[in-house]
Amino acid sequence: MAAYPNTHGQQQPTENAPRPQLPEHLEALSRALVRGDTLQEIAANYGIVLRQWVALVKETTLPTNLSSSDPQVTGAFQKIVDATGSESTVFRRLAHVRLLEFFDYLEVLIQLERAQGLHGQKVRNITIADRVISSALPALGKDKLIEVRRFARRWKQLAGPSVFFLMIYTEAAEGIV
Repeated sequence: MAAYPNTHGQQQPTENAPRPQLPEHLEALSRALVRGDTLQEIAANYGIVLRQWVALVKETTLPTNLSSSDPQVTGAFQKIVDATGSESTVFRRLAHVRLLEFFDYLEVLIQLERAQGLHGQKVRNITIADRVISSALPALGKDKLIEVRRFARRWKQLAGPSVFFLMIYTEAAEGIV
């Protein structure tokens, strides 16, 4: 097998080198969770998914000069929650990732308010964020909010560096999230 040194002095196989084999259980898991037609799926649907993602981000991006109790905050959050119930599997996954991003935004707002003396120091930002959302959207409920955030964290992990990687997963991935 031909090899060349990388920048760290280690030998790297050339493109003709055989690929390392995954253990059998990981290979089976990969086949179950990753689409066999990944390239075709991306080629056929990337434009649609991109438009959906951009629209959701535009609709739910708010300025940092708002109060955490501003109706725009809860309105944007409601749009994201609605999107998590979408019929489109990929859009539902994207919405979960956006939900986590929105919680990050809300925590920044709360931190800014805390610096202005609006929140006590003993309560965590995420706890205040939960209270803001729960008081504005009582039908959501605390348990549902926790569940949605748990799903969101898992989809974010599966997305890795790009939300568009969520396109490669089969419906079977829904069961492990």
